[in-house]
Amino acid sequence: MEHVNANTSGSLADVQAQYPANSTLSYASTTMDGGVPALVVTATAGSSSATTVLTQARTNAADSGMSY
Repeated sequence: MEHVNANTSGSLADVQAQYPANSTLSYASTTMDGGVPALVVTATAGSSSATTVLTQARTNAADSGMSY
């Protein structure tokens, strides 16, 4: 998602918008390699779930990827 790299302020709302309205979202704060804070978001709809990790490790698309 380009919003995560360009502007983290709306990242969580952008992730939530990708899932059906009847999804249940859970959040957990953690720390990634190198001490980078992260928010782990898991969306569950019925018996399916998907997880997204939000960090500020990359501030633009040219930065190298995060290893975790």
